[in-house]
Amino acid sequence: LLIIVTLGIALVGIGLITIGAFSLSEIGIRFSKLLRIYINLVLLLLGIIIVIIAGLGFFGAIKKSPAILVTYGVLSIIICLCAIGIGVNAALMRQDTSHYQDTVAELYNNVDADSLVAIDEIQRSLECCGPDGPAKLEVIVPSCCDVEMLECSREEAFKYACKELVEMTIRQLLLNAMWTAVVTFGVCLFCVIFAFCIVADVRRKRQLDDANQAK
Repeated sequence: LLIIVTLGIALVGIGLITIGAFSLSEIGIRFSKLLRIYINLVLLLLGIIIVIIAGLGFFGAIKKSPAILVTYGVLSIIICLCAIGIGVNAALMRQDTSHYQDTVAELYNNVDADSLVAIDEIQRSLECCGPDGPAKLEVIVPSCCDVEMLECSREEAFKYACKELVEMTIRQLLLNAMWTAVVTFGVCLFCVIFAFCIVADVRRKRQLDDANQAK
């Protein structure tokens, strides 16, 4: 049964990796850094760690090694605590995301290379143009249109405002993080319980075997 649960937590880890990688592709590493949104990187890293821990639990369940299973159980407890932290943090961040619109607007006033590249990446990724839409932009940059287009005019530019789309994307990311944290906590809790139950069972059987051999 622990093997099945361990496979389940491995799937949770893969899910975390998928969510983290997808959000990075949507927002971009530069934009995440400029907005100080690191929860996507945390989800990606946590997913990788969970998959590794799941492999340890799978090996321990097959070998029925108390030492490996105890290590697996302790690491699963740590993952549970991390899941609680991520869920609470995401819930608190989601209560007020309007300031991200102001941050996006400020980026359009910057002329440093990171800001310009990040703006191009986010406009292409989210298919938006300008902080308030193309109508209020003085100059329509190429990233406001599809890559295939040779020239980008105001009429052919993406119609959505980047401020609103960025906030919506961040809110969705935080919601995904909250639900993923709940699922991760639940699955890890089952893993902890089953791991220590198996450890107790293995030790009890070994004590019985030792007692029988002593007779």
